[in-house]
Amino acid sequence: MNIGALEEHYKLELAPLYESDEAKTLFSLAAEQVLALSPSKLMMQKDVTVSFINMQKLLSILNDLQIGKPIQHILEEAHFYGLVFKVNENVLIPRPETEELVEWIISVCNTQSSVNSFESPKKLSILDIGTGSGCIPITLKSTYQTPR
Repeated sequence: MNIGALEEHYKLELAPLYESDEAKTLFSLAAEQVLALSPSKLMMQKDVTVSFINMQKLLSILNDLQIGKPIQHILEEAHFYGLVFKVNENVLIPRPETEELVEWIISVCNTQSSVNSFESPKKLSILDIGTGSGCIPITLKSTYQTPR
């Protein structure tokens, strides 16, 4: 079976749960991980035959999607604020709304730092206990820059 046929199979099998575009995106995410192809290469290589092993992996992912398992738990990774976090069924999946919270925290901290530019820079202290993947403090630590 080739990549294009597998994509169509995903769209057909996932039709009861997902709209066509969303099923296509789910296939793209699965294929990107299993076949190590970027989305643009995936689009250009629809006629490429998928090996039996990779086809089995993609069909296994499809089976998990059909029973309602989130793609992030299946692939064991979630993208958040430009970072990739390892997740599984025991970890909350970072939400896009939480990215907005992180953006707000960064803007408030940067605004307060620029207002108090004559004072010594203050360190950002955050306590995040048992709230999921740890995406908020990790992202803030990797993003927040104290002015010099």
